[in-house]
Amino acid sequence: MNTTTLSVLLPVYNDQQTLPAALKSVLKSPDDKFEGVVIDDGSTDGSGGIADTFADRDDRIRVIHTKHKGLISALNNGIQEACGEWILRRDADDIAHPSRNQAYRQFIADNPEVDIIASLIKYFPRRQLKEGLIAYEQWVNAICSHQDMTRDIFVECPIPHPTLAYRRKDAIDAGGYCDNGLPEDYDLILRFWEQGKKLGKIPKQLLFWRDHPNRLSRTDPRYSLDRFMALKVKVLKRSLLKNRDAVVSAAGPVGKAFARELMAQGIRIVAFLEVDPDKIGNQVYGLPVWPVDKARELKGPLILHAVGQKGGREQGRNLYLSWGLNEGRDFICVS
Repeated sequence: MNTTTLSVLLPVYNDQQTLPAALKSVLKSPDDKFEGVVIDDGSTDGSGGIADTFADRDDRIRVIHTKHKGLISALNNGIQEACGEWILRRDADDIAHPSRNQAYRQFIADNPEVDIIASLIKYFPRRQLKEGLIAYEQWVNAICSHQDMTRDIFVECPIPHPTLAYRRKDAIDAGGYCDNGLPEDYDLILRFWEQGKKLGKIPKQLLFWRDHPNRLSRTDPRYSLDRFMALKVKVLKRSLLKNRDAVVSAAGPVGKAFARELMAQGIRIVAFLEVDPDKIGNQVYGLPVWPVDKARELKGPLILHAVGQKGGREQGRNLYLSWGLNEGRDFICVS
């Protein structure tokens, strides 16, 4: 039997409406070899008392009460307080499948080379679910291999944070979560990527992700689209674009937005690439717009294929691959 110790890390701040269901789903696990670490981040609505009640009833739950310092502080406190070898993230408004812990434990046993683990998700309630969330759910559930997730890691975060699992030691060695005004979950995952950690995803829906108007991703400026883009460029600057120029593939809204962030962070752009004959030969931000087949002649710059239209990413990827370009070395897809 796999005896890997697991700590389910669940930060809480004023979540009394959803916390009971979240904790019930944790305790529905038949697995006894785990601890639920609830970090009450100075809640004022009774969430702390709810967590204490669950802890009194089941010794698999442990509650740490702190002054209100925000999500990142709560997460880092949880990492320090956890006793498990592996940490499994949870949010206080989501529901876990009863078999989640066992599925992760088995995946860890079967894939000892994997450092970062996720699972498939399903958003709820489905009624009035926005098209963008449905598209993300479909996309993130379709990429499960290390190769696919790292290939698209600058498109979107390929690991939904409430499904994230990592070794406690790895998180501590990486410096934990950073309070830098950027999305903290994506930031940690990208730092793991920079360290060469291997990603894995369990091909089962083990997390039901609640959508509601008060989600931090809707209310906190750290999760705005421009902050996500700033993070991607920040990491690219110190990794794939270190001492290297960029060429932006497509001069549409996404490409131009990405170019603005590249320039803001001091990355030199050589040109744009385009298939639209009306754009070729013009300038964008003082930079030339070249025909896309110029990509076959480029030596040195990294091509950033940045398109927003449906099917455009795969179309560009297939074109560059057909010309013998190497994805990850000669070009990458971004958004």
